Amino acid sequence: MTVDNEQLPRKSRKEQAKTDLFSPMEEIVMGAIKKAEKYGDATFVEPLLLVYITNEDPEIKSRISEMMCALKISDAEVELVKALENPKFENHKSDILSFIWNSGFQPIEHVNLFARISTSGSYLEALESLTIIEQMEPPMQEDSLIEAMIELRSYLADKPDPDKKDLLLAMHKVLTDLEKST
Repeated sequence: MTVDNEQLPRKSRKEQAKTDLFSPMEEIVMGAIKKAEKYGDATFVEPLLLVYITNEDPEIKSRISEMMCALKISDAEVELVKALENPKFENHKSDILSFIWNSGFQPIEHVNLFARISTSGSYLEALESLTIIEQMEPPMQEDSLIEAMIELRSYLADKPDPDKKDLLLAMHKVLTDLEKST
């Protein structure tokens, strides 16, 4: 039995753009990135991040980076935070943190995640996390704030990485100030 192509459901432009992001042809990927800008919603965040970490073309990486640093879709904040916890993006947290900061997002309910990334990750991840926390405005979610402060105190009481110690002390001070304002 043959199926008439007219009877098959066609992919929406948005879904086709997501598929095209993974094309081996640069011009198709760039076209998909332009469509992602046009149809822009939070469902593009993960596919764009996947292309960003897997595609070697500097022009594609640069274009995605520009786009991710200028996100103005509120749901994109949620998707970026999810990406920080996704093992697929483990080696790219500093980029994702930079995207969050550059987009001006303030995921105040996840301040504990930024503290955890700072204590377990690289110097750059700690620096990016501190930058995000410094831009946060109260009121904060008290439980997340307390968890973050406990995480930092615990790390600093143990054998902290000397390269990150000053950053984490600064982060603790910022959190203490935020706690007073909450």
